[in-house]
Amino acid sequence: MRSPYARSARGILIGTLKWLPVLAIPFSAFFAETWLQLQIFRRDYEAAELSRQIKETGSRIEALEEQADELMTLERIAAQAPDLGLVQPEPSQIEIVRLEIEEPLQSFIVPYEMAQLPVAQNAAPSVATEPGGR
Repeated sequence: MRSPYARSARGILIGTLKWLPVLAIPFSAFFAETWLQLQIFRRDYEAAELSRQIKETGSRIEALEEQADELMTLERIAAQAPDLGLVQPEPSQIEIVRLEIEEPLQSFIVPYEMAQLPVAQNAAPSVATEPGGR
């Protein structure tokens, strides 16, 4: 003969199995919602970190551009020129070369001027030509 407790235990098990899908659906929905919310928080944190890095990199770029502008000032270059062996040119060392251009092209091309260092006596002077090799 079976005990009354065995029958009630089986009934509880069968009742649990009947209600398990009913309870699993809302709990799985809550679990999925929680997981999605955590993913959103993680992505927001990563986006905030990347934004911070972008701002930091931008400020570093601005600082480096300011430093480059400082290093390229004429006063600084003029101060370093003697150390590099650079001197002011004499008036006789400067030659102005003008380029004669045909009339139709003259409206598009402005004649240029350039300075030239003295050339050795036995070397042929270089001659500037207009664009196109004429």
